[in-house]
Formats: sequence, C-alpha cells, structure tokens
Amino acid sequence: MNKPINKFYLFITLFVIIFVCLFRVELYKYAYNLNLIHETEANLLILSDDNDTSTTITPILDNLINKNKNIIYCSSFQTGWNDLTNNVIRETIEIESPPCYFNKINELTKQPALISEDAYLTLSGVVNSQTNGFIKAALKNKFPNIHTNNDLLFEYNTMQNSLFIFSVLFKNLSFVNEFTKIEKFKFNCIDKKISYVEAFGIENNDTNFNILDKQIEIFYENNENKNLNNNQVNKYQFVIKLKTKSESDEVIISNFEPESSLEKTYNKINKCINNSNNRKKLSSYSSVIIPKIDFDIIYNYNAINNKKILNVKYKDYAIVSAKQKIRFNLNEKGVYLFSNFMTIFDMAGPKPINFLINEPFFIYLKTKFASYPYFMAYIANDELLKKVNHKY
Repeated sequence: MNKPINKFYLFITLFVIIFVCLFRVELYKYAYNLNLIHETEANLLILSDDNDTSTTITPILDNLINKNKNIIYCSSFQTGWNDLTNNVIRETIEIESPPCYFNKINELTKQPALISEDAYLTLSGVVNSQTNGFIKAALKNKFPNIHTNNDLLFEYNTMQNSLFIFSVLFKNLSFVNEFTKIEKFKFNCIDKKISYVEAFGIENNDTNFNILDKQIEIFYENNENKNLNNNQVNKYQFVIKLKTKSESDEVIISNFEPESSLEKTYNKINKCINNSNNRKKLSSYSSVIIPKIDFDIIYNYNAINNKKILNVKYKDYAIVSAKQKIRFNLNEKGVYLFSNFMTIFDMAGPKPINFLINEPFFIYLKTKFASYPYFMAYIANDELLKKVNHKY
C-alpha cells in the first residue's frame, strides 16, 4: 500500500518550482538589459526654457546656437505634435503669444518621421477612462523587451476630456566590437576651461587597431593653418562615421565650428559627406578618441505652458504641461537613446498664481495675540537650506 503523500514535501516542491520560474523570468530581463548600451544611470537634470543653464533643448533644428551652451535636439517633440495636428485637431494649432520656434513647428506638421517605424510610438487624442490602459498596451506591443516605466512622463492623473500627446523614441545601436576604453582624456571647453573626462576610441598603439579601424569612416579631414595672435595654430577639422550593427542608422561626429543653427551646421557637414573625394582611410599611425556622453534630462517647455488654444473648435483648451525627456549615452559599446514627449491640453481656467519662494525670504513664528514674534529669520543664502543630492 502506498504511503500517503507528505503535504509538507509537496508544498516545498511547489514552492521551488514557482521560485525557479520567477528566477528564469528575471534572469531573462537581466540578460536583455545587459545588451543595452548604458551601464549606469546618469544624474537626472530637470531644466526649462526660462532658466539660464549651460544646456538647452530645442524642439527644432533651425534654432540659433549659443556657442557657450550645450544644445540638444530630439524629434520626439515634432513627431508627437504632428500626430495631434494631423489626426485629432486636423488643422494647424495656434496658441496665444507663441515663442519664436512655434511657427517652424507648425510648418513641419507634414514632415514624415525622421526615424525608422520600428523605433518610435506616437499617440494622441482625448483622455478617457481607457487611455492609461491603451498607452500601456501600445508600449508593450511596440517595445516588448524594454522596461521603460520609470522613464515615462505620462501623467496618469490627467483629467478626462483633456487632449494629450504621448510619443516615445528608442534606439539602441551597438558596435560590432567594443572600442578601447580611455580612462582620462583632456577636453577643452568653449570657455577655455580644461576638463578631464572618460573617453573611448582607437589609440595609435592599439593592439586591436586592425579590427576597430573597420568601424570608422573618415568622410572629411582638413588641416588648416590659422594665425591667431601671431601664434601658428593647427586646426584639424574632420567628419567621421562610427559604424554600428545597424545598416540603417548613422553615427556622425564632427568638430566643425558651429554655424548659426543646428540645421545650417548639419547641412555644412552633410555637404562634406556627400563629396566622395573627401573620403580617406584611417592610417595605422592615427588615433581616434571620443569623449563619452551620458545624460538624462527632463525639459519643461514653459514658453508654451498655460497658453490658450486659438482654434475655434478648441478655444476652451490651454496647454497645461509640455515636457520632454531625453536619455542619451555614447560609450565604447555603442549609442543608447530614449526620448519621451508628453503634452496635456486642458480646459482653460484662470492662469495660476505661483507663490514660489525661490529667493531670499523671511519667516517668523508668533503667538496670535503677542506684540512680537518669538522666532524670526531672514534666509539670504542656501547655507541653512536642505540640499538635494541631484545636480540641477
């Protein structure tokens, strides 16, 4: 006669099976994430167009370059704006007191997406009770193997009947062979400041030169002798391409002097690329060293926030939130780009008055009927304020 099954051992066996299954799922996620280019999380920068910072975001390429600042463009703004314009509003969106770039955005509403269809998702429409689930399902269907929940800007508490734009752009471009890591590289900033940064590339004594040089194309090289303050200076200008596993994407790097805008600078670089006579092969005694780039930015477009829509059908709406996230990493493994653009149009009410204590202020405590306070302070600087860990 068979002995009765020991319930305790049955429970242990079932627990082990469940644990192994869950472990395999997490192991798969971990293994996939190892293929992503970025190794660590960059410090989050929260910026806006009404703050004077050393980095700015532009929604259009045809925007003036301030040579003293970093400037970044990503097409997730335009792609999302085009979707709302063409599929929901069905006419050019007009707002009160538009910023200088706004007309250009509207001029480009018929522009096709600048990225391959598999690398972006754009949704827009009227918010209802099913919008959250719809966006989650669309993301899972489009990008089943990436986990971006912590990176998304979607405001899940958005009011019903609001208009929304939600666009995501994602690229993960790996090099066939990893370039050489360079721990310390001298970088000369535009303000003459010298900074030592991490870099990657090919050094002229690199043992893997014959492998890595196949991942670099030289589109243009020019050594101009310029006389500055009677001192002879060699100014190398060049355009190079870094080859990745992708046959449809190009990574171009150039040290050209900036033109007045990103668009004009791009056209200048592209003109050199299109001239096949400029192309050269990397010589065995050459080196190519490129600084690593690593940033994570959320950018608030305050210049269009709280602006009323002038289109007759949507005259009761105003833009209440417009922000863009850009996560970018360039290193010896390749290039990682994730961007999310989110805009909410809500029923326009009175413009909010924001009481922001963002400069010196007074504080005091007193008994309601006393003649004077029992505590009072004037805060003139940040010495007594609680600091945050992030760099803003």
